[in-house]
Amino acid sequence: MKEEIKGSEKSSFKDHISKIWNGLKKLVQFFKFQLVAVVSYWSDFALYSILYTFVLNENYVVSKIISYIFGIFIGYILNKTWTFGVKRQFFSGYLVKYGIVSAIALLANIFCIFILKEYYNVDAYLSAMAATLFSFIINFSGNKLWVFANAPANQKDTVAKD
Repeated sequence: MKEEIKGSEKSSFKDHISKIWNGLKKLVQFFKFQLVAVVSYWSDFALYSILYTFVLNENYVVSKIISYIFGIFIGYILNKTWTFGVKRQFFSGYLVKYGIVSAIALLANIFCIFILKEYYNVDAYLSAMAATLFSFIINFSGNKLWVFANAPANQKDTVAKD
């Protein structure tokens, strides 16, 4: 009888540790995604600023499309290999899905910039910064739940059973 209780306590303890471990992995993955988002964002914003100010005569839509695509590629490479642990070739099925999620996020981003700039007269740079919040939510959700849903970093680890 005592061995059954000890065995169930041991199993329960392992299950508890496994849940904690999986939760920590998800948290680390989320922070990695945020760090990649920061790198991608500043790459996007730097190019956007250059294009908007010096190249495209304050055309924020075209500037944003070009800079956003640039940021997408940086984010794709870093998220694919570092955040989600996919080591396959660059042009894999992930790229198409990543492009779809990014395109949806881009449309939301441009729509937000348009609303803030045209209806509320918010500066184009501040509008671009604010619009990033919407893009981030769409990007993380889409990448986590669809693009990289079966990636190694999204697989549940369990504590080895005796």
